[in-house]
Formats: sequence, C-alpha cells, structure tokens
Amino acid sequence: MITNGITECEPPNGGAGSGTAWVAEAREIAEKWARNEGFAAEVIDNVRLIVSELVTNAVQHAAGTEGVLLRLYRGDAGAVVEVWDAAGDRRPELRAPNPDHEHGRGLAIVDALALQWDVNPLSNGGKAVWAAIGEHS
Repeated sequence: MITNGITECEPPNGGAGSGTAWVAEAREIAEKWARNEGFAAEVIDNVRLIVSELVTNAVQHAAGTEGVLLRLYRGDAGAVVEVWDAAGDRRPELRAPNPDHEHGRGLAIVDALALQWDVNPLSNGGKAVWAAIGEHS
C-alpha cells in the first residue's frame, strides 16, 4: 500500500538522450527523494543502487531511454522503487552471476538489498520492475 505521494521521473529530452546520462540522473533523483523522505543513510544508499541497476536494465533491454519511467514512493515497509519500460516481452530473470561475464549481476544486487522485488505487466504491453527496501535495511 502506498503511504506517501508518488514521485515520477522520465528521462531528459523525452528519452532522446543517452542511457548513461539517464541512469546517473535517476540515481541523483532517487537519492534526493530518499533524503527528503528522511530515510537512514543505508536505506538511501540501497535505494540509489537499486535505482541504478533497474534503470540500467530497462535502458539496455528496452533499447534506449524512451518509455522508461522511474517511480519512487513510500510503502508500508519503506521505500519502493519502480522502473517501467516498454519491453514487456523481456521479463528479467534472477541468475547466478558468471565471474567470466561483465554483465548479469544487477538483479542479484537488487535481490540482496531489497525486502522483495517482482515484475508486473503493464496494460500498454510494457512491464514494471519494482523493489521494496525496508526502513532499516
């Protein structure tokens, strides 16, 4: 249940900008939001890292920043991060990280830091990946 207002952020320039720039901006927006909400430093760090991982995944798998949306709100257990994208056909899967690969650790990080996370389909064919981060991570 949402216990405080939702903050929504879209990529700069309507999604025409760089994915790297959007990930960096999303991290900063999330940190500022979590500080303003009064979360402890560890929770703020976890929110920032989870946002970074989920936005990076969305940008990589949705082929750019267009249609990627970041939502932040306070839920019953603490902070909730949602990242929406238009690539509904690509459901993220938690896999064991391969030490020989450069990528593939994002969801393992999210799984380790979040109380829980999941993927919900959106009516427009996209998906929302969300993670709940406890008040006292």
